[in-house]
Amino acid sequence: VRDVDRGGNILVVKTLEGHASGIAFLLDRLRRDDLVGTLAGDDTILVVARDEKAAEALEEELGGLLV
Repeated sequence: VRDVDRGGNILVVKTLEGHASGIAFLLDRLRRDDLVGTLAGDDTILVVARDEKAAEALEEELGGLLV
């Protein structure tokens, strides 16, 4: 994870090139109630959280993975 940005209940997660789908797959496999789903490209993941509070917590959590 290279960067995390949030707007409301949506997060945009930037990854190293070619890693977005793998990270999105892992996020989806967690089956968390606070996570609605993900959509991945080559180096970007759109993460939809259940609400703004959940998105804020996810932002902090994913921010801890920054390289």
